[in-house]
Amino acid sequence: MGGHSWHALLIEHNRQHDVDVVFGELAVDNVLDRQFFQQVQTYCQQRFGLTPEDFTNVWIDANPKESRIVSFKFWPGKVRFKIVKDHFAKLSGINCVRWRLCDGDGVRRLLFAPALRATKSPRRILQSMINYHWKERRVDSYMVRTSFTDTASPYGHACDALRYMAWQRYGHRRLQDFKAA
Repeated sequence: MGGHSWHALLIEHNRQHDVDVVFGELAVDNVLDRQFFQQVQTYCQQRFGLTPEDFTNVWIDANPKESRIVSFKFWPGKVRFKIVKDHFAKLSGINCVRWRLCDGDGVRRLLFAPALRATKSPRRILQSMINYHWKERRVDSYMVRTSFTDTASPYGHACDALRYMAWQRYGHRRLQDFKAA
C-alpha cells in the first residue's frame, strides 16, 4: 500500500486440494487509500460479481497505519495484517511464497489464472513474479546477489501483496514442513 502505487490480488483457495489461484488483480497509481479500496470493491463487483461480504479475508500491508484503519471500514472483521519487523521476517515471507509456488516435493500450491496474461498494467503479477529479484552489488569484478530484494523496482508491489497473504496464512505450515524434513 502507499499513496503512489497500489496493488490488489484476488485469490481463491481450494481447500480440497490446498491450492491458491490468483484469478484477478487491480493496480492503481496516484489515488488515496479510500479511493483505492473503493476501486477494488467496484472492480470485484463489476468483474466477478463479488461483494465485500463474499470475502473471507483481506490481507494488507501493515503500513501506513492510517490506510490499515481505513481498510477496516471497507471489509469489517476481515482485514488481516502482520508487521514485518525486520529483514528476516520479509525473507520468511518471500520463502513462503516460493514454497507455495513449488515445495520440496515439487508440489505447486500457488497457481495463476491464464486470464492474468491479459492484465493491462505493465507491473502485472506475472511480470512482477519474473522481475522480482534480489539486489546485486559488485564485489571485486564479480556481481554478487545480496539477501535484499529490489524494493525500488516497480514490480515489487504485486509480489508484496502475494507475500502478505502467503506469510500470514501459511508461514507456520512452511516451518512445520521444514522441521519434518
